[in-house]
Amino acid sequence: MEAPGSPREASPAVAVLTVSNLHHAGKKRKHAAMTSTAAPSPAPSDRGGTPNPGNDNLVLPTRHTDLSSRPRLTISRHPQFVPIVPGSPYCSTEPLCNNRLNFRYTPAGLTGSDTGNPFRTIESAPTYFRVSWEDRSPFVKVTPDGLGLKGDKGFRSARCNAPVREGKWYMEVKIELGGGEKRSDSQRVDGSCVRLGWARREAPLNGPVGLDGYSYGYRDKTGEKVHLSRPRPYAKPFKSGDVVGMYISLPSPRRQPNKKDPYDPAHIKRERIAIEYKGQEYFESFEYSQSKEMLALMEAHDRGKAHSSTPAPPPTKKSATGIAFRDLYDFLPLRTPPNKAHEKKRSHKDGLREHKENPFDDGSLGYYPMISLYNGAEVKLNPGPNFDFPPPSDIDAVLVNGSADPDIKPSFDGAKWRPLCERYSEYIEEQFALDKLEDAEATTTKKVKVQPIVEQQQEDQPEPAPTVKQVL
Repeated sequence: MEAPGSPREASPAVAVLTVSNLHHAGKKRKHAAMTSTAAPSPAPSDRGGTPNPGNDNLVLPTRHTDLSSRPRLTISRHPQFVPIVPGSPYCSTEPLCNNRLNFRYTPAGLTGSDTGNPFRTIESAPTYFRVSWEDRSPFVKVTPDGLGLKGDKGFRSARCNAPVREGKWYMEVKIELGGGEKRSDSQRVDGSCVRLGWARREAPLNGPVGLDGYSYGYRDKTGEKVHLSRPRPYAKPFKSGDVVGMYISLPSPRRQPNKKDPYDPAHIKRERIAIEYKGQEYFESFEYSQSKEMLALMEAHDRGKAHSSTPAPPPTKKSATGIAFRDLYDFLPLRTPPNKAHEKKRSHKDGLREHKENPFDDGSLGYYPMISLYNGAEVKLNPGPNFDFPPPSDIDAVLVNGSADPDIKPSFDGAKWRPLCERYSEYIEEQFALDKLEDAEATTTKKVKVQPIVEQQQEDQPEPAPTVKQVL
């Protein structure tokens, strides 16, 4: 869906959601460099609360000699799982750096060798496609396998742990509790609700998917699709026991950066600082912020928002709901003018260092499956490869032809789409490759800086004192 007055060129992408019934059965932030006494960093130190400066969260030094006593981790120590009530499969995660207040956190570990960068990306268990531990609201509770989610009172959201950047991908979500229903022992007035969809990095976690221009959602109670907070008639409602298929198609291959344009946002560049939080290293970076152009578009849609929509027909046993959104907005940031994009990192004379916004793709941009839960709603993720309702091999052909035949036979022979379970390993390898590239660049820069210093020292050395033989 392309809105009038778009602030950017739209990407020729398609997202579709299908439903099946399972009942057949300002942002300045400074860090002090670590010296003999480490200075606190204002990242989360208080589980579930607003991040405050604390002694448990420290900026780590970049000198290998200062890190020699630290363990070399290959898997993050965090999180630990605490059941919300005894015997419940749903847990809170602690201690953990949750993404919030415009900051993002990813697990980090030491390289274990004297390379250009002492820190590298590491994984957190379990190492497969699931909900992200860090990239979710703390009010969304999870099962230890990362596939079960439970909401709280207000609408809160969670993204999965790998983005889609190109190609065609599919996954399923089973609705354990939703559609406005509630459990018999519930004391709440409202029922539980679910929204499912796809979101960029800029989409907030403290609201539902479809809230702004950075995400596209599908509502359970009405079957409406939602973008820019504007509901539109789309498909049949879904409820507890239903399985919703989520499919997305992005241009492949994705656009490559223009080598002649150093400010093309498609260039890959990461801006992050290593910190320690309760015994675990993390990379901390600015989250991508919402642009003024997108906020203006949101305001324009608010003024023209419809007050009602046409109800959808009643659900059937199995149905293909068709294309929900076309021409998704490109996930790259807007091109930043050179005077902003080329701003150098500033350092204070006392060692303070500021984060800076990243006008480039850092390798994590893309569209993420986003789950939004309200009033205790529960869902179960299924990224594949074994689906309850496998789609046909060519999903696009079915959608373009407008077929909603429930008897379409699934086929994996020559499938033009891939299950999202395969995306995680690809994404991690991409991050490891960026680590190696940054390490090589840092090593080269280090050698270039050291060489002139050595040559200058040699030039400044005094001539040797004359010997007796020379005097004679």
